[in-house]
Formats: sequence, structure tokens, C-alpha cells
Amino acid sequence: MEPMYERVLPLLKFVPEFADSARASLGISDTLWAWMVYLVLVGSVVGIILGMVAYSVLFERKVAGFVQQRPGPNRVGPWGLFQPIADGIKLMFKEDIIHTGADKSVFKIAPFLAFIAPMTALAAIPLAPGFYFANYATGLLFVFAFGGLAVLGILTAGYSSNNKFSLMGGLRGASQLISYEVPFLTTVLATVLIVSSKSPAPRSTS
Repeated sequence: MEPMYERVLPLLKFVPEFADSARASLGISDTLWAWMVYLVLVGSVVGIILGMVAYSVLFERKVAGFVQQRPGPNRVGPWGLFQPIADGIKLMFKEDIIHTGADKSVFKIAPFLAFIAPMTALAAIPLAPGFYFANYATGLLFVFAFGGLAVLGILTAGYSSNNKFSLMGGLRGASQLISYEVPFLTTVLATVLIVSSKSPAPRSTS
């Protein structure tokens, strides 16, 4: 396995000059600097993605309110712009209710399966020229394989509820995801045929 510094080397071009000079004055080692850059970039990407999701939901709620002739979220902050923050705080302190008939251990794992799979798929998706966290020769298959594992979260939630209606709902949700993925994958394969590569990011020829 290549050293951490060499793996993060392509990402160092995103580091501003003042940060690099500060690192030199503090005497930070190459390995520690690589980990610091990696964690900051990963945290920034995750923060941007979560922010996009939060405000996309807010935009959807605003549009739904307009269509339904009601104001929509407008209480928290100017024009309701702080509503996603309030929703996040509420979610963290919300009571976790699991009914007595459920398989509690499996029931708690379901949200993690639904969240981890798509987040893992992001590792092979280039976010900018030279800005990617993993470059696999079969990166496209990696993205679809881990993206499809979100189905396990839905199935696990439905099965562990110990309820026939929840189980049927989980099966229905899983079948919907699978039916969407088949035409989507077929469409993306056209791009693979054009570029003759399944790698999302070009490999270095040096």
C-alpha cells in the first residue's frame, strides 16, 4: 500500500500558500500534514453535501407551500432560512421509539446501512479535476455496487419491524430502487462505451 502522503499528493494543490508556509514554520511532518489535508477536505465535502441536501429540502417545502397556497417554513430566521438548522437540532434530540415487537438490534442498524452505502460510493466520484479520494479502474462499478446497497437498509427496516405491512413496504421500496437502477446503469454504460473506461477519474500516465 502506498504511503498516505503519496495518496493525498494530488489534493495538495488545493491547499493555499499561507497554509503551506505555516506548516513549514511549525515543522509538521509530511504524514501528519497529509492526514490533516485529507480530513479537512473530506469534512468540507461532507459539509457541502449535507448543506445542499438541507437547503434542497427547504426549497422543496417552500415550493410545496406555494403550490398549496400556504406560507411554508418562515418562522426560523429571515424567510425561514434557518429552518434546516432547527430541523437538525430537533432530529438530534428527538425520542427514539422502537415498538416492542421489533428486532431492536437489526432495527437500529437499518438507518446506518441506508446512509453508509451512498456515502461510500462518493469516494470514487471525482468532485473536480484531480480532486477524488479513490481512483479505481472499475470505479463506475464501485459507485453502482455501493449505491445499490442502500436497498439493504430499506429491507432491513421492513423486516426487523416484525410487521407484514412494513415488510411489504420495504419490499416495494427495494423493488422501486432496483427498477430505477437498471435503466440508469444502461444509460451510463453508453458513456463507458464512448470513453472506453470505467474509471471516473483519468489515471496519471507519468
